[in-house]
Amino acid sequence: MKIDKEWLNLVAKLDFAFQPIIATKSGKLFAVEAFLRDTDKLGFKTILDFFNKAFEKNELYNTDLLLRSKALYKFIDIEIDDIIMFYNLDNRILFDKSYVKGNTTKILEKLQLKKKSICFEISEKGNIQTTAELTKVVDNYKNEGFKIALDDFGCGISCIELLYDSNPTFLKINDFFIKSISSDKKKQIILQSIVTLAHDLNIKVIVKGVETLEEFKYCKKYDVDFVQGHFIQKAQKDNKNLQKRYDF
Repeated sequence: MKIDKEWLNLVAKLDFAFQPIIATKSGKLFAVEAFLRDTDKLGFKTILDFFNKAFEKNELYNTDLLLRSKALYKFIDIEIDDIIMFYNLDNRILFDKSYVKGNTTKILEKLQLKKKSICFEISEKGNIQTTAELTKVVDNYKNEGFKIALDDFGCGISCIELLYDSNPTFLKINDFFIKSISSDKKKQIILQSIVTLAHDLNIKVIVKGVETLEEFKYCKKYDVDFVQGHFIQKAQKDNKNLQKRYDF
C-alpha cells in the first residue's frame, strides 16, 4: 500500500471514539460503533470534507484502510469479550484506483481477530446514488465473509429495493423514526412494521439516536434487537468508560 506522506501524517493525528450498541432487553454490550474524531483540528469543517478531499487526491481507499487499522487496534484494547466493531464505509472506496481485495483480512489476521469481529456499515446517504452501485459495495464485503449493516434505513428513496438486493445482517433505523414517537402514531406503526419486516427476513434491527427513556421503552415494546444513542452513552474516546452491561 502506497500512501502520500501528507495523508499518512493526517491519519496519525486522528482518533476514534466508540459508542456502545446494547441488547435492548438485557442491556448487555453487543457492539461498539467507531466514530472518527479530530478532523476539525486538521482544518476540515466536517468528516465528510476530510473524505471528499481524500477522494479528490485519489487517496480515499488507502486512507480508509489506515483508519480501519487504527480503529481495530484501538478496538482490541477494550477489555470486554465477545463484542464486535461497526465501521462506517465511504461507499466510494470500491471505485478508488488503489482498491485491492483482501487487505482487511490481513489486518484482522495480524491482530488475531476473526471476520465476525467487524461489521461494515453501508449507507444510502453517501455519494453513490444508484442501488446497483451500493449493492456492488455490499456484495464485495459479503463475499469476503464480513457482516454488513444497512445504515440510515428509511432516509433514502430506494431503501426497500436496497434492502431486497443487499440482504444485510443488520438494519440500522434512522433516528427520525424514534424522535417524538410517543405522540406520533404514524411513527409507531412504521417502526413496528420495519421491525416485523426485518425479522421476517432474518435481519437484526438496531435503532440509532435513542436519547430518552421513553424512546428506549418503545424500542423494547416493538422488539427492536439493539439500540444506541446518547441515552445509552455518548461515543467514548477512553475505552475504560465502556461497560459490559447498561441497566435502565
